[in-house]
Amino acid sequence: MSLRARLLSAFLLLALAPTLALTLVMLEQIERAHRVLVPSPGVEQALEGALVVSKTTLGRAEATLHGLASDWARLLEEGPPGPAERASLSATLRGAGVDFAQFYRREAGRWRLVAEVHPPGVLAPAAMDLTEELDGALAGDGTLRSRRGALCAVARAGAGGVVVAGDRVPPDFFPRMEAVAEGANLYRRIAAGYSAISRAALLVWALALSLLLALAAAWLATRLSRQLTRPVAEVAAAMERVAAGDLAVRVKPAGARELKRVGARFNQMAERLADARAQLARAERDAAWRGIARRVAHEIKNALTPMSLSLYGLEKRVAAIPETERPAARQGLAALVEEVESLSRLAEQFADFARLPEPQRKPVDLAALARSSGALHQRPGFEVRLDLGPDPVWVEGDALLLGRVLNNLLLNAVEAMPRGGRIEVRLRAGPELAELEIRDRGEGIGEEVMRRVFEPYFSTKGRGSGLGLSMARDIAAQHGGGLHLESRPGQGTVARLQLPLGRRPRAGTGKGAGP
Repeated sequence: MSLRARLLSAFLLLALAPTLALTLVMLEQIERAHRVLVPSPGVEQALEGALVVSKTTLGRAEATLHGLASDWARLLEEGPPGPAERASLSATLRGAGVDFAQFYRREAGRWRLVAEVHPPGVLAPAAMDLTEELDGALAGDGTLRSRRGALCAVARAGAGGVVVAGDRVPPDFFPRMEAVAEGANLYRRIAAGYSAISRAALLVWALALSLLLALAAAWLATRLSRQLTRPVAEVAAAMERVAAGDLAVRVKPAGARELKRVGARFNQMAERLADARAQLARAERDAAWRGIARRVAHEIKNALTPMSLSLYGLEKRVAAIPETERPAARQGLAALVEEVESLSRLAEQFADFARLPEPQRKPVDLAALARSSGALHQRPGFEVRLDLGPDPVWVEGDALLLGRVLNNLLLNAVEAMPRGGRIEVRLRAGPELAELEIRDRGEGIGEEVMRRVFEPYFSTKGRGSGLGLSMARDIAAQHGGGLHLESRPGQGTVARLQLPLGRRPRAGTGKGAGP
């Protein structure tokens, strides 16, 4: 099973297990709700009967109180009840089963309780003052439902008075009556709504919701597994291409931080392998060229030895030829000697390239070495401008080999400007490397030539061996540094020699290698 399939299975298991548990809980709750919410005819009839009885009883009580209040208002048109009226009212209250009767009068713009009558033999509680609620009752139908705990009927009497007949009720009697009515209405609405929703429909909705959650979990699991496995798959495919020999392949780091790190490390590995392959190929190529150079140098030297002896013998016999022919003979011999010497120098260059010596390392003042090399190349028409700084720049190396590199670079700068000009030599020391720049003002190097400039035996000069820059690069590599060229056609070329900094020589050991 692939990694992606394993991750997908694990994510689905982790996601669907809670979904299954949620589905079971939802089904159980639906079953409970079904048992609770199924409309019951007995419950509905009980609620309706209680509501009808309550309304009927309340209506009869209100009618009785209104009748008594109207009768007493006609009786008390002249003013508050006297002793005889009080006795009559008290007896009437007992017969009607009413708790109290009150008489209010309007004084100074507000109502004031003047008299209150209770049934005989009843211990009267504190008088219930309804002055704040009378205006509202009079503005309506004359019924007063006080939250202080009273159901009253209010009627106007003569002389600006008001008669109240009332029964005491619990303070929360009217809120409870409203709650009963609201409960009955709510039950009717629930019953009506539930009748349109069957148990099967609720189950379908629950299963649909569970299926939706499962699909969402599957989509999320697929996406997460893809995000985790895609970078790994890309790295694996890239590794297969590397194993097949394609070292130019790179991956785009993606995914989690750890996966991005894997992608970045793979790119670094591929780049290092490509560099190693390039270095190996260059080493093999250089080794092959060195072998060719060794054989060429040997063959040239084998041929030069008898040629030199023959020329020496011919020079001895010049006096034996007629005097008129001697100048032409000497001129020809001189040309032959010059060509033999040129071939000898070429053979020496081949031999040097074939057996590049190991550097004899010791402290070398690179500034002094550059100053000495620059002085050797001062000539008419050329200006070698030195910017070497006031202090020595010490490196560990072979002064003879490093001097050969500097002389080769300066000679190339001179040959790049056949009409003369300025050569700039600049030396700077960094934290770890010393960098020496040699800049000419020639025509620069073209792109095609730049790609091959370090190849052995490649030269754009008519009589050049093509080994100078190759040897200079190898010597820089022997010293742990490097040689780089930067050229802009028409503006000149900059050669940068970079070497690791060395330790300053100890006192008493001399100034180190230099000029």
